[in-house]
Amino acid sequence: MASALKKQQKSISDLSEIVKHLAYDIREVRDGAARSSNVGSGTSKSPQNYTGTIFELWEDIDTLFKEKKTHEKRSMARLYPKVAEEIRDLAIKHKKGVAISDATVRNFHKKLTKNPKEDTLDSLKLWVSKQKGDIDSEPESEEEEETNHDS
Repeated sequence: MASALKKQQKSISDLSEIVKHLAYDIREVRDGAARSSNVGSGTSKSPQNYTGTIFELWEDIDTLFKEKKTHEKRSMARLYPKVAEEIRDLAIKHKKGVAISDATVRNFHKKLTKNPKEDTLDSLKLWVSKQKGDIDSEPESEEEEETNHDS
């Protein structure tokens, strides 16, 4: 009888170990599937088809990136952080748009962003305007604006 009890305990212990391993395997599969499908993120592994104003903005950015890459002799990997820093500076100085990461800039440029946020688009538009010379590096101060409006 003692040996039968020991066999049952061994079987229970073995089953318990199997359940632990299965639970681990299930978590791995679930988490791996979530990572590969980019659940909840705004990016995709395949390029998106931008349309309308977003496509026009992307075209401007693509052209400016190519010019900047040639002019500054930088790889794209080194260009994205520089552009992100320029955008951060512009967003702070002009109090418009938001600071965005180099990954956000890269994902937009590579057309991996599914639905770009409005703040991100504003920041990118601000950078494009600055590169094209449509806006100054420094915004007008409030005093200068009042002086210009009074005349």
